[in-house]
Amino acid sequence: MPVLLEFLLDKDGRMASAFIDDGYTASKTFDGEYAGEKFHDAVRVTFRPLTSRGVHQLAGRLSRAVGDGSDEKKIAAGADLGDKAIASQLVEWDLTDRGGHAIPITAENVGKLESHLRGSLLTLIMGGISPDEPVSEDDAKN
Repeated sequence: MPVLLEFLLDKDGRMASAFIDDGYTASKTFDGEYAGEKFHDAVRVTFRPLTSRGVHQLAGRLSRAVGDGSDEKKIAAGADLGDKAIASQLVEWDLTDRGGHAIPITAENVGKLESHLRGSLLTLIMGGISPDEPVSEDDAKN
């Protein structure tokens, strides 16, 4: 099997289902490095990938929300929509504040993420970045 597809194997070496049912989650660690520069500490997320239909629906909604990009209110509405979409697909993350307290997954907190990480999360839930590994229903808190 090509190395690029190894992430599709479950912990027993079986191919994960191509059908995304209600319990499917996957994980990804972002090292914080983009184009050779370190922008943030490593962050690990567990998420529920969007279905193909979900990707198309979100892309359409984002496009309609932003319009031609000339209206600041529409741009902000598009960003808010993206933040909500990311928050709705995340199951958990390991982000903590400076005091070591867990940061809850909310659209507001997604909007406060470092911009490279936030953009990567949107790309991840839409299938543009491969997960590190699938996570079984038993391993993820849904």
